[in-house]
Amino acid sequence: AYLRSKDDFYTGLDLVESIDRKYVDDRMLKEVLVQFSQQKDIKDYLVQRIVNSYLSMKAGQYLKNIDAIITNKTVAGQIKKTYALTRMPLDEIITDMVSNGLIRKKPDTSIIRKAKEDASNDPLAFICGVLEAQNVYLSFDAETDMLPLDYDSLLQVFSQKTGGLLKDMLTWTDINDKGPNGDFGYTIKVVYNNTAFIVHPQTIEDWYDIMAVNSLLEKVLERSGSVKRFVSIETGDQTVQYIFGDPRAVQKVINKYKP
Repeated sequence: AYLRSKDDFYTGLDLVESIDRKYVDDRMLKEVLVQFSQQKDIKDYLVQRIVNSYLSMKAGQYLKNIDAIITNKTVAGQIKKTYALTRMPLDEIITDMVSNGLIRKKPDTSIIRKAKEDASNDPLAFICGVLEAQNVYLSFDAETDMLPLDYDSLLQVFSQKTGGLLKDMLTWTDINDKGPNGDFGYTIKVVYNNTAFIVHPQTIEDWYDIMAVNSLLEKVLERSGSVKRFVSIETGDQTVQYIFGDPRAVQKVINKYKP
């Protein structure tokens, strides 16, 4: 019953995963995929979850033969691509990262091992794990659960991910008292390379104005003369993720390994 409910499908999936594998039969495994294909708005991370579930149940053959199980060709294509990516050798992924300039050389074995363990069969998560160890990857929650917002600290974290490029960037934020509606007002001031930048982010309760931050960083990095930028990765939730590098190279790698 859970599997056939649009609201409780993933509860049903958890139950299937919790059953001893010898009791999970062919009919049940096919039914999960059929019901999944009928869900609305299937995001990439949900496809990755299904793939991980079947790999954990040692049922990868159902993913390989997905076209014979479900009729939704779009979802079948998503599942096939994600499954194929999980089987891609890590050495090939590392080679792509080096050849596209995301990293200079193959990382130490310990870094690769940790990134693999944390990635849960997701190649893009593996890439982010490696880049995090190289200090050129950033992830945070756009909703802070605190007021007033600390834009200074956020921008300093960004600067630390640039390999020293923005080490001389100075930032400070003027915070106005709460207005009649109870919101704070912010004026972000940045000085870099003899140039001043002033930004007035929108007040959205305890959420960072990510668009304002992105625009500010774009202008500062343009002033640096470097081609590198903070490239945003779509997450599907309120977290935001960035890779610092040449946008064309970063996007090329993301497009290849994104489900």
